[in-house]
This record gives sequence, structure tokens and C-alpha cells, in this order.
Amino acid sequence: MFGFLLKWPILPTLFIFPVFVGLHVHLAHEEEAEARAQFGEAYDRYAGMTPTFVPSWWKRVREPREME
Repeated sequence: MFGFLLKWPILPTLFIFPVFVGLHVHLAHEEEAEARAQFGEAYDRYAGMTPTFVPSWWKRVREPREME
């Protein structure tokens, strides 16, 4: 989506970009809740080792987040 914004930096794209980002973040949270309900503790372990949106170049282990 960021590439799309860079390729066509026109006014409508500038307005649509934050809407699309917001929708994708919302969808990601819904899917995460479904995965947590289906897989439980196994998903919490996976989520604790995997960055949410931006991949990392090094392995980073973090504590699982509490349910919101």
C-alpha cells in the first residue's frame, strides 16, 4: 500500500491510504482474536515470537500480550 502511495501521490490516494491502513489494522486484530480463540496458548507462544506488522531481521522473543 505504501508503494501504491509512492507511485501515485495524488490527492485521492492521500485520502484513501489512511482508510485502507485502518481497515487492515482492524482486520488483523479480528483475525488475531479468532486465531487466539481457536489455538489458545499455542497461538500466544507464536505471537510472542512474531512481530505484528513489520518483520524484524533478528529473532526477538517477547512475552505474550494480555487479551485486550
